[in-house]
Amino acid sequence: MTKSILKRILCGILAVLCAVVFFIPPRNVKALSDPIDEIELYSISVSITDTGSMNVDYLITWKVLDDKKEGPLTWVKIGVPTGDVDHIRATSDNIKKAKFYREESDTFIRVDFKDEYHAGDEVTFSFSCVMYNQWRNNGNTATYSFTPGWFDEIAVDNYVIKWKADKVNLVRPACPASGGFYVWTGALDLGDKVTVDITYDRSDFNFQRHDVLRWDSEVLSAFARPIAILVLSVVMVFVRIKFGDKYDDGDGGYFGGRHFHGGGGCACACAYACACAGGGRAGCSAKDFYGTKLSSSRVRARLKKELKEDA
Repeated sequence: MTKSILKRILCGILAVLCAVVFFIPPRNVKALSDPIDEIELYSISVSITDTGSMNVDYLITWKVLDDKKEGPLTWVKIGVPTGDVDHIRATSDNIKKAKFYREESDTFIRVDFKDEYHAGDEVTFSFSCVMYNQWRNNGNTATYSFTPGWFDEIAVDNYVIKWKADKVNLVRPACPASGGFYVWTGALDLGDKVTVDITYDRSDFNFQRHDVLRWDSEVLSAFARPIAILVLSVVMVFVRIKFGDKYDDGDGGYFGGRHFHGGGGCACACAYACACAGGGRAGCSAKDFYGTKLSSSRVRARLKKELKEDA
């Protein structure tokens, strides 16, 4: 194998590695003109424990409007404001599994259903979890600023936020307590969100920090990219030492550096003051609506073409 052929193959491999390691597909590129789902009820009930953690119960009624664009409804993701969420538990019989789920910096609870749901079907499901470290210290008081996950492409007909009134000092927006809870209700258009602020006297609770460590996702993903970058750097150094910066076969090509960057996720300063958008259902990345997947057959065809040209 000649030096020119080897250089071309290595450059092709580097291009694939760069795409896999650094490229992050754009999100929310185009909102759906015709909604495929509707949320008829989005109910969240919150109570605070003695250590300041939040016991949160979700009850959701989801209606499928279209099962052609993305297929039947098989799972959904609900945005949560923190990665410090644990004790996730399905509380309705139609859920196969409920678990923590991350997309880049966005955090969700993913709910997988036992059955498929088609256009016209409604599914009411419920789950619970515990959220930690969601308060903000204000001297003698502590405030929770809670924004439930919202939906950029799904309208919410009715939302209900219930917050247990025990020991609450102040709530915003103001509302009277009823049945032992402060209750906020309303509707949300596409992308709309709602925030409630609840303040307590710090002396009423033993507020404690609690971090949730996930070996299966957070820790592994934290190490995966640095390792991939290290491998890529070693390969690039090898190519530069072995062949130099420029091709010497007269074709005018140049192997240089490129800068990649990716973004996305919550735009907020503190976890207690934001929530990530709930994307709704599965489908986009699996079906490659944004055209970001690499085809191995296309890569092989390109390499064959390069080899023929070099022959």
